[in-house]
Amino acid sequence: MTSKKVEVVKVKELTIMARIKAKFEMGEMGHINSFFIKEVDKLRSDIKDIQWDIDTLTREYEKKSKDLESLALTAFETLEAAAENITNEDVKTEAAKKAFAPKYWKGVESAEAEVKAVEVRVDELTKNYNAEKEKMQTEIALLQSRVDLIYGKDAIEE
Repeated sequence: MTSKKVEVVKVKELTIMARIKAKFEMGEMGHINSFFIKEVDKLRSDIKDIQWDIDTLTREYEKKSKDLESLALTAFETLEAAAENITNEDVKTEAAKKAFAPKYWKGVESAEAEVKAVEVRVDELTKNYNAEKEKMQTEIALLQSRVDLIYGKDAIEE
């Protein structure tokens, strides 16, 4: 008849490791500990990889944001230039005013469309970045919950 060794461990009562240790003999625990150590190491490695991916994603987002910020500034400058694109000759007579108005508003509308297009790109970039980052953070939380399941959040093993 084999006896189960009772071992005092500072582990949350309901963690997987605590329950497993209560079921197996000391010799069997070496293989089980080895298995869990490898699995937890893999989980932690995966977490680090995803954190690295988040850092890379953030750097790419910041670069693209900066590029779009530059485009937005140019688009706003173009809009201001279009709004200011008027000379005394363009509005000297009623006929000149009438002929100039469609040309003026076409230039302004074109510049407004350019500003709007950049704003849409910024919104899409931000939305995609946030969604991808949230997905990665959810994956990290899942992996960390698996580590916590095995060892407990505050577990210290002796």
